[in-house]
Amino acid sequence: MAAAGEIDLFAMFHADNDVPPGWLDVLVQEMERNGADAVSVIVPIKDARGLADCGIGDPADRWQPYRRFTMHEVHRLPETFSADEIGYSGQMLLSGTGCLLVDLRKPVFQTVEADGTVPICFNFPTRVYRDAGGQAHSQRESEDWYFSRTLWEHGGKLVATRKVRLGHQGQFTFPNWEPWGKFKNGDEESKWAKARS
Repeated sequence: MAAAGEIDLFAMFHADNDVPPGWLDVLVQEMERNGADAVSVIVPIKDARGLADCGIGDPADRWQPYRRFTMHEVHRLPETFSADEIGYSGQMLLSGTGCLLVDLRKPVFQTVEADGTVPICFNFPTRVYRDAGGQAHSQRESEDWYFSRTLWEHGGKLVATRKVRLGHQGQFTFPNWEPWGKFKNGDEESKWAKARS
């Protein structure tokens, strides 16, 4: 439909999120203001750690993020940001799809590989590997971070925002409009945190 000019934007919204009326207008404005190909609302993960669904990817390792942001950290960042704008030039912003807007009119979404494959999509790459001790492990990259990664690899711009007030509904509401959670300065399970210790 996009190729035929029948639609120009694609929005994804997860049913367990709660946002106020007008959220789509805000995302369109933020996408246009930032010259972005896609914009994602920051969604908190539903547990006590206070992790956000966004972080920074490692171009050399798709299986482990360089770092994930906490809700404390995102409230020290601009309301809307790309990786370059927050000091991670040359690395990719990884973000969720809980409340996502994509501009299908942008040339990056017309990318086709030599074999006809459309690389920028939602997919779940998996692998099985053996560690130094011979133990087998299975890994899967999430479809949202796969989308973020392939968009970046093909020159697209993704921004994350908390300009839309979003509550992630679970046992209670996990809000994106205030800092909270046990983790304060980076995900303790990420490469970034291990490199600091």
